[in-house]
Amino acid sequence: MLPSYKEREVHAKDALDVYIEHRLLMETRTRNPMEQHDQRNAFPPELMKRFEVGFKPPSTEKAHSIREIKAEHIGKLVTVRGIVTRSTEVKPMMVVATYTCDRCGAETYQPVNSMTFTPITDCPSDDCRVNKAGGRLYLQTRGSKFVKFQE
Repeated sequence: MLPSYKEREVHAKDALDVYIEHRLLMETRTRNPMEQHDQRNAFPPELMKRFEVGFKPPSTEKAHSIREIKAEHIGKLVTVRGIVTRSTEVKPMMVVATYTCDRCGAETYQPVNSMTFTPITDCPSDDCRVNKAGGRLYLQTRGSKFVKFQE
C-alpha cells in the first residue's frame, strides 16, 4: 500500500511555457524587493492565454450534403459531408512578436492583429532612449507566440 503522490495534474510544457517561466524567474531575481510590481504586467495578455477553442458536433448530428444546406441552417453548427479536393498546409501565424535589444538587453513585445505586420527595429526602452544608444531589436522566435493557421 503505497501512498498516492499525485497531488495535482501535471501540465505539459512547451517552449513558450519554459521561456515565460524563465523570464518571470529572472525578473523576480533582479527586481527591487521594496517595489510593488505584478510580474505578469510586462507580458501582453495574448502571450499569457494558453488555451485553444474547438468545436465538436454531437454524435447524433446527421451529416448533410452541400445541396441540403438551406436557410434554416444559418447561424447553426452544421456537419457537412463531402470530398476534399484541394487543401493547403497548416502554417504558423504570429500573434505576439518578441524582440530583444542588442544594447540594453530589454525585451519588447508587439501584438500582431493582422495577417501582415511591420517588425519594430528601434528599441523603445527607457535605457536606450535616455542614453541615445540606438539599440536594434532582433526577433526572438522562441519567445514569440504562434497559432495554427490555414488559408
